[in-house]
Amino acid sequence: MNSATAYPFSIPSTLPSSLLSTPAAAQRFRDLYMSRMTQAFGGDLDKIRREEGFDDSRLAVLVNSLEAGVDIFTEMEKEIGVLGEGVE
Repeated sequence: MNSATAYPFSIPSTLPSSLLSTPAAAQRFRDLYMSRMTQAFGGDLDKIRREEGFDDSRLAVLVNSLEAGVDIFTEMEKEIGVLGEGVE
C-alpha cells in the first residue's frame, strides 16, 4: 500500500499513556496486589504476626517486603491486573 491509501479508521498520532500513570491508578494495583498476597498467604502471615517479638517495626519490614513484589510486574501486566480486577 502506498502512503495515499485511505483507511476506514483513524490511526492515532501518539500511543495512549499508561493507565497507571496517575498515583491513584498505581495505588489501585498496589492494593489489588496486597489483597491477593494476604488472601493467598493469610495463614503464614498470621503465624508470623503471632511470633514472640513481632512488633511494629517488624510489621513495617514485612509490609515493605510484600510491597516490593509489585515491582516484578511490567506496566502492561499491572494494567491488565487493574483492568481484570473483579473478573474471575
